[in-house]
Amino acid sequence: MAQQIKKEHHPSSGASLARILPDVTGKSRRMYVFLALIVPGFGLHNFYAGYKTKGMIQLLCTFPGIFLIIPFIIGIVWSLCDAFYVKQDALGIPFHH
Repeated sequence: MAQQIKKEHHPSSGASLARILPDVTGKSRRMYVFLALIVPGFGLHNFYAGYKTKGMIQLLCTFPGIFLIIPFIIGIVWSLCDAFYVKQDALGIPFHH
C-alpha cells in the first residue's frame, strides 16, 4: 500500500516539504469514470489509474465473457462499482476533478 505524502517538515533538515516537493496532482477522476462507463468491463480505467494487475484480471475475465454473458455482466458491474467507489490511483494519490 502506498504511503500518503504529508506536506509538513522534512525529518532531518526541518525544511517545509511544501517547498521541497512539487504539488502532486493525481489522475483525473472524470477520465477514470469516463473510461469505466464508456468501455466497461475491459479494465481500461484500471490501467489508466495504474492498477495494472487489477486491469489485467478484469480484461482476462471479461474478454472471453463476450461470448459468455455471465462473465461479461460481472465485468460491467465490476467497472460500475470501480467508477463510484475508487477515489485514488495505484500510488495512493487522490484523483483530481
